[in-house]
Amino acid sequence: MIARLHHVVALVVIGLPLLPMLALGAELSLKYDVYYGPLRVVAIESRSQQADGRFKMSTHMQTVGMIGSLFPWTLQAEARGLMADGDVRSESRVVDSVYRGKRQHFEVRYSTDGAVDVGFDPAPDTRERELVPVELRRDTLDPDAALIHMLGVLVTGGTCSGTLRIFDGRLRYDLQLAEAGKAQVATADGSIYSGPTRLCDAVVEPIAGFPLAERVKGDERARLRYYLAPVLGGATLIPARVDLSGPRGTLKAYLVDAQRGG
Repeated sequence: MIARLHHVVALVVIGLPLLPMLALGAELSLKYDVYYGPLRVVAIESRSQQADGRFKMSTHMQTVGMIGSLFPWTLQAEARGLMADGDVRSESRVVDSVYRGKRQHFEVRYSTDGAVDVGFDPAPDTRERELVPVELRRDTLDPDAALIHMLGVLVTGGTCSGTLRIFDGRLRYDLQLAEAGKAQVATADGSIYSGPTRLCDAVVEPIAGFPLAERVKGDERARLRYYLAPVLGGATLIPARVDLSGPRGTLKAYLVDAQRGG
C-alpha cells in the first residue's frame, strides 16, 4: 500500500503544518506520525513562518520502521506564498524526494495571471504517469495555500465546503470539502490531544498526473477526514488527526508535537 500511496500521503499531509498559521502568529513547528493499522509508517516534521503578508513552510517526511526498510522514501519541500485580506496565493513550491534510491527534484512557479510553470530534474518518465497539461495547471494553488484558505474560512465563521483546485508540481486534483459534524477523540499512538473536534471531510478528485496504473473509479477515490481542535488553546483549530481512506485501507496521521516559535 505504501509503495503505491506514497504520492497520496504527500499531497494530504504536506499542507497540515500551515493550516493553523493564519491565526497563530509568526512561527509554528508541528510533528505528525502516520500509521497504517498498528504500523508507524511515516514521520513528518515541519516549520512554518509568517511575516509581512508572506508565508514559508519547510517540511521533511520519511518512511520509518519496517516500511522504511522495504520502501525507503524521503521528501523535503518548501512552499512560499502571500496572505492578505483573507486571500491566499501560491508563489512557489520546491520539492526534493528520493524513493528507493531514485531522486526527483521539481520547482513550481505560480504567476499572478494564473499561469503555472514547473521544471523537473530529471525529466519524469511519462510511461509511468502523464504530465499535467498547461491548461489544467491554471488558477490553482499549492497544497499548503489551499489548506490555509480552508482554515481561513473556518476561522471567520464559514463552513467546510466548496472545491479547492490544487496542483503540487506532479498531481492535479480537486479537494471537495464538506462539514461532517463533531467527534470526540482520545490520545492514541503518541497523539498529544484528546477531546472534542470539528470534522471536515474532503474527497480527492484526481484530475491529471496520477500514475497510469492507478486510475481510480469514482467510488474508489481517496477520502480525507480532518479532526480539527484548539490544540494550543484559544479558538485556533489545528488538525489533531487526519484519516486518509482509500481502496487499500486507511492511513491515520496523529499530531505528536506542536510548538509556537522556534
